[in-house]
Amino acid sequence: PSAALCRRVVQANGLEGVVEVIEARVEDVRLPEGVLADVIVSEWMGYFLLFESMLDAVLLARDRWLRPGTGRLLPSRSRLFLCPFSDVSWRDHRADLLRDVCGIDFSPLVAKLA
Repeated sequence: PSAALCRRVVQANGLEGVVEVIEARVEDVRLPEGVLADVIVSEWMGYFLLFESMLDAVLLARDRWLRPGTGRLLPSRSRLFLCPFSDVSWRDHRADLLRDVCGIDFSPLVAKLA
């Protein structure tokens, strides 16, 4: 969906001959020898910024193809705000679920939820 939207933005600005949108896993992308990217846009931020394990892939793309000095990686930074909390009802609900998981009693793990 994001690549399709990017293509529409490129088209709306008359840049089809200048901007190429590549929709693929970074590990599968092959660029012609000597071709470098001016901008790499990636959806690398998972929940809690890191839980989709995409940071390694976007750093690989940066190191392989981003034009040194002038290339841009977008988004290029993030901010993480944390606020500790305790939700006893959520914890108790999760503990109850562990008592029977597909017929297996995981109740010894309940203490780890505390």
